[in-house]
Amino acid sequence: MIVYVPATVAEAAALRDGGTLPDRRGSAVTPALLAAAGFTPKDAEDAGYTALTHAGVQALLLGLDESSGERRLLLAADADRAKDLDDPYGAVEVTGLTWDRVWALYLDEPEAAAAVRQAAAAVRPGEPVAEAIGRPEVGALLDDHDLLWYDPTEVDRLS
Repeated sequence: MIVYVPATVAEAAALRDGGTLPDRRGSAVTPALLAAAGFTPKDAEDAGYTALTHAGVQALLLGLDESSGERRLLLAADADRAKDLDDPYGAVEVTGLTWDRVWALYLDEPEAAAAVRQAAAAVRPGEPVAEAIGRPEVGALLDDHDLLWYDPTEVDRLS
């Protein structure tokens, strides 16, 4: 299963260096997400983007980290041990993620820092994605700024 998991730049570097990522909630294209969004199997690309977006909201709920420079980082990975939480936002619990399973990194564009800061201040840590995604500051971030794709070998360039 392809999962999108929020992490800090420091966590990603430690994972690359053989460390472990704490068990974490991420997002994936799950049957519940497909049903809630009205996607069909032909909509794989749109469903993947939706899962990535929801994981980006989960990153806000974790809080900002100095190593990420007030930007959200998401690891895209093939996860063998992701538990589907049967959530319409594609929530999954990811355990045992190793660096060799990470195939892409997504980081906010530098110009998004102020919008990320405002969106993070508008949410309550641990609140459901369903509540956070409806906040105007979160909507503005999602509408106005993109997550940029990086190859995992570029992790040291992200800080």
